[in-house]
Amino acid sequence: TLEQGRYFESYYYTRIHTKREDERLQVRPAGQYVTMLHKGDYSTLPQSYDIIKKFIAENDLEICGNSYEYELVSYLATQEMKDYIIQISVQVRPRA
Repeated sequence: TLEQGRYFESYYYTRIHTKREDERLQVRPAGQYVTMLHKGDYSTLPQSYDIIKKFIAENDLEICGNSYEYELVSYLATQEMKDYIIQISVQVRPRA
C-alpha cells in the first residue's frame, strides 16, 4: 500500500468527457485530495510520494482512498523522460 511505501499501480485511468454506463467504469470519488505536480521520469515518482506522505502526516491528515497519476506531459509531448510532468493526487481526510 501507499502507506507502506509500495508504489505499484492497480488501475489505469483517463478522463472522459461524456457520461457512460459501463460496469467496468470506475469513477474517482469526490472528496479531499492532496495534489502535487511531479517532474521527471517514472523512476523518480517515489520521491514525490514521500513528499506527499510527509505533508499528509504534518497536516494531521490520513490517506483514505486511492492515489491517482495523470500524465500532463508524457512521451506524446517530449522525447526526454526528465521533462515528463505527472499530477499525483492522493485522497485524504482529517485524522480521527
